[in-house]
Amino acid sequence: MNKTYKLYFLLTLLLGLTIILNAKAYASNENVSLLNKTDIQNVTM
Repeated sequence: MNKTYKLYFLLTLLLGLTIILNAKAYASNENVSLLNKTDIQNVTM
């Protein structure tokens, strides 16, 4: 039980960090051309 709790904690922490890093990267690249945004949207869909 304790191991699974630690595993879930690490996974959520990693997920949170990736979300924060992606948000920072998106904010810094907001002035990049619209083509890149549409490409990213197509990949995510």
